[in-house]
Amino acid sequence: ALADLKFFSSREFNAEDPNFLLKRGVLFKYGKALLEAGNFQEALDVFESVLKMKDGSDKISDSEKILYRGIARKKAGKTGFLKDWQQAAKLGSAQAGELIKEFA
Repeated sequence: ALADLKFFSSREFNAEDPNFLLKRGVLFKYGKALLEAGNFQEALDVFESVLKMKDGSDKISDSEKILYRGIARKKAGKTGFLKDWQQAAKLGSAQAGELIKEFA
């Protein structure tokens, strides 16, 4: 699945293309797949891109996007993951709250 997700995610679509609005959701799924595969830095880069994208029809909440960026940061050995989890928790992520408790 990684190859297919990477292929779709790397394509550029104009605003009139139906795939344009799907790209952010596919990119998010690609980031999650990268996490599962152990490609933590690449997953972090993908989640950063997802959060920068303004257009999309995905139903993924901002709290979930920030939560996964924090998970990728921690697994990649980067700082800032706790701030991500705190922000995600403020936006309503129960999972972020649990991760904060486990970390403390």
